[in-house]
Amino acid sequence: MQPSVNPEHLLITKLDDTGREIFSWQGILLQGTPTSRLVEATFGLASLRVDRTTFEAGDMFLESYFSNRWFNIFEVHAQRTTTIKGWYCNLSFPATFSDRAIRWRDLALDLMVYPDGSHSVLDLDEFEALQLDAGIRARCSETLQELIAGIHPQAVPVFSPQRWLQESEQRLG
Repeated sequence: MQPSVNPEHLLITKLDDTGREIFSWQGILLQGTPTSRLVEATFGLASLRVDRTTFEAGDMFLESYFSNRWFNIFEVHAQRTTTIKGWYCNLSFPATFSDRAIRWRDLALDLMVYPDGSHSVLDLDEFEALQLDAGIRARCSETLQELIAGIHPQAVPVFSPQRWLQESEQRLG
């Protein structure tokens, strides 16, 4: 069952790799372009341990979605503060957007980037178990390497979706 959507909110829906709905939540659209959306959402599940950090109910997520990229990025803040716990990067098919919704198909492989510049690749076993063709697997491998290349341990913050996109466009450009 999908939550009812407040008129000021978007409905964000996570799908598995085959397109089956996993769960939905609400977020507030902060910024949008034809190919991206920046959304603020509140983590609503009970505490969830993810690698070396814990996501807790009430943590603020600044979620960046792209219709032309094979990932999304959640900047995770401790509750509603400026303290960043890290950046959780989901490898996914490009997101789809409508006026009041964002839908994205998860590919299981994740990257967790920490404020000190360290990172962990997560759920590789789940990714390997998916029935994906070689082209999609290659795209995910390339995307993961591009995301890792965007970590700058000397910068503040060490990882920035906006900076990553600018650098990526320059590399392609």
